[in-house]
Amino acid sequence: MIQNNNQSNEKENNILTVTKISLLNFGSYENGTIECNNNLIIIHGQENGSGKSTFAEAISRIFTSNYIMNIKDEDKIRHGSLKFQIIIEGIYNGKKIQIVCEKGKTYKIQILHDSKTYNGKEAEEFLSNIITYDEFLRLTYITGKDIDILIQGTPEIRGKVLDRILGIQSLLLLIDNLKTKSYSDTLALLEEQLKQKRNEKKLISNIITNIININDLKNELEQKKLQYKTISDELIQLKDKYDQLLLKKNEYEKIIQEKNNIETKIIQLQSRYQQISSEKEQKTKEYEIIITELQNILKSNTISDDLIRITLSNHNNTLEHINSVLTSIQSDEYSSAIILLQKEIIHKNNNICNVCNSSIDESKKKYIIENIQNISSNKIKKITVLKKKRIILMEEIKKIETLNQNRINISSLLSKYDTQLTNIQNDITVQNNKLNTIIYNWNEKEFESLKIEKGIKENLLTELQYQIYNLENKIKQNEIYTEQNDIFSILENEINIIEKNKKLCDYKLSKIQKYKNGLKNILVNIRNKILEEINPLIQQWINALLNFTPTNSNIPPPLSYELVVTEKITEKMYNIRYEDKVKRNGIPISFYNLSTGQRAICALSLIFALKEISSSYLDLLIFDELSTSGIDDQKLNKILEIIVKLSTKIKILFLERRKDIITYLKKIAEKYNIPYTHYNVNMINNISHISMDLT
Repeated sequence: MIQNNNQSNEKENNILTVTKISLLNFGSYENGTIECNNNLIIIHGQENGSGKSTFAEAISRIFTSNYIMNIKDEDKIRHGSLKFQIIIEGIYNGKKIQIVCEKGKTYKIQILHDSKTYNGKEAEEFLSNIITYDEFLRLTYITGKDIDILIQGTPEIRGKVLDRILGIQSLLLLIDNLKTKSYSDTLALLEEQLKQKRNEKKLISNIITNIININDLKNELEQKKLQYKTISDELIQLKDKYDQLLLKKNEYEKIIQEKNNIETKIIQLQSRYQQISSEKEQKTKEYEIIITELQNILKSNTISDDLIRITLSNHNNTLEHINSVLTSIQSDEYSSAIILLQKEIIHKNNNICNVCNSSIDESKKKYIIENIQNISSNKIKKITVLKKKRIILMEEIKKIETLNQNRINISSLLSKYDTQLTNIQNDITVQNNKLNTIIYNWNEKEFESLKIEKGIKENLLTELQYQIYNLENKIKQNEIYTEQNDIFSILENEINIIEKNKKLCDYKLSKIQKYKNGLKNILVNIRNKILEEINPLIQQWINALLNFTPTNSNIPPPLSYELVVTEKITEKMYNIRYEDKVKRNGIPISFYNLSTGQRAICALSLIFALKEISSSYLDLLIFDELSTSGIDDQKLNKILEIIVKLSTKIKILFLERRKDIITYLKKIAEKYNIPYTHYNVNMINNISHISMDLT
């Protein structure tokens, strides 16, 4: 490290250099160790939560008794274990040192150094002389966000970070909270009390102003009460009459409902009557069509059941006669004999008649056969005619029977319709008789008039009740007139006291504010003193990182940088701004016009310079996840080069998840022949495993 002659020589002798860190059941580690013999230690873990930042947490816990994150010891004991153990080995004052902390049911810490053992409070006090928690967060543990803000943040945001790094922020918080809260709370309470008392005073003042003769108020109250009783009695009578009319109205509404039901039923019956009459008319037309068809068949102008029966009887008789004739023709013995004779004559070998034994010549034989054939032919024709006549008769009989059956069915249906129509007409007559017997007597106007009158009196009673209530309150207010006068005087005294206390509180707050502004002025001086001390160191670090060695005072450095404070403090305002004074090759230039690499050199040089003048004796810088800074990769690569160069001056623990950044960091270290140790962290079955990368 770059040191300041006499002061730094003593500090160099008290530097603690870490050489080994071991974790047992701490965080997600069952057993994890890193060797820190080289000044550049790289821990790579691709996954978030893999365990790379756990080593930074362990360093913070053992040296400062606090964690980087706001967590408890119990949360760092690995799941399923009863206790954790952190062991850090190193060199302090040129001699080996071992620090062991253990957390189970209780917390234990032990330090072995220079043949001495320190335990508990003694060990914690020993470590507090090496580095404090505030120094650790400000000057040892550096995140990507810190670098990002210092390099490319706005002046306001950079100012806040610079205050934190310089250690001013915590002092500002103490000054801002300096006794002002209690006085501010008291002042707010007094103002609230003053407001309340003034409102009470105004209310009493209005009451006193509006005092009226109490006897007039009592007389008016008696008149209102009498009027209220009179109207109440009238309203009771009105309510009785109204209730009686309401009962009548309910009866009337029931009667009207019954009347409406009867009228609806009559309408339904009439509709049904019309429907049946229409159906009857349709069936009557069908009946007339059937009668016309029967007339056409029977050829008669008048159709009656007797005529149909006679006709059917005649047709049936004729049909039976035809059937009889057909039977007789077909079973005629003479015909049978002729057929036999015909067969016999045809097949006879001799020409002798079997009956008369006379001879039969050919002409006679032929004559007989022809007569037989004529007789048979006539008989067949007669049969054919009779069969046709029989078919016609059967069809007529079937048609007459069908038509007649339809006529009978329709006639029966018409008879039913007549019966239904008669019944409906009787029902209509019954309902009309009921309707004629309904008698009601209702005067709607009388009821509405009474209802309006009742409403008016009810509203009047409500108004009187309100007036009586107001009069009673006024009387009470007048009765306590003397008391109010006394209270009015008391309130005035209380208001005077509160106003005096408020003025006193305002005065004390004003004095405290002046005192605070004075302290803030002192802080400005402290800032300037710090900056006076670190600005030369910042330039030394910049020169070292740029490999610039001043040989001639006339040759300006390639980059010069110093930090100054501009201030504006009044009773109501406190405004401190940091201003970057930058020159490049001796020419003034804005900080924001520098390249990212140059800004990074300035920012990191500031941190390292502060670390030199601080009371921290821990030779370590931790860079955690610079890839989350928001800086693009090209600019980040320049910062990585600076960090590698820094490792020749101070031990660096570099924690990162991006493999390409790790690869580039190693490449730069190899380029400048700077030794490093590379570890990989992997999570397997929820346990972190760390191993040295030998590639």
